[in-house]
Amino acid sequence: MPSFEQLHPVLTPHFRLEWLTKFPVKAIIHEFSLTPTAQTNLTIPNQPLEVVAFVNQTMRQVMAQQELTWGFAALDNPSFLGFISIQNPHEEVTDISFWYTDISTAAFSEIFSRTVTFITDHFETKIIQVKLNTVNLELSNIFKQTGFTSPDELTWQLQVH
Repeated sequence: MPSFEQLHPVLTPHFRLEWLTKFPVKAIIHEFSLTPTAQTNLTIPNQPLEVVAFVNQTMRQVMAQQELTWGFAALDNPSFLGFISIQNPHEEVTDISFWYTDISTAAFSEIFSRTVTFITDHFETKIIQVKLNTVNLELSNIFKQTGFTSPDELTWQLQVH
């Protein structure tokens, strides 16, 4: 696969997914200080230097083709709202992780669906997996609508190939 560097921005009808480094770090620090609307089982830094290190480490992983992580913003407002990450894209099981605030779960479904399509279009994974940190009925409904099944209440999987 060609370099991940060209895999941005990714657009949906209402959102722009872009490298974390394209957003002001102050905006990311601010958003990470808020309680998320939803997130997967990630530890999110909340101290400024930890956030900077998180962004740098994430971009190193992207450039090493170990993950794809995009921050996202509404097309009509460039403010950072959260991020979505494709982890282990070259493995049989590819994980999707995310964290967001200030948008509804229904709006997030647009970003999530686009990410699932991106994985199936660009990678040879056999299973796409999401591991939540808490049970979320709204997200569970989105996952079901996208064809995911749940082996337990926090893990959702989609058989791809």
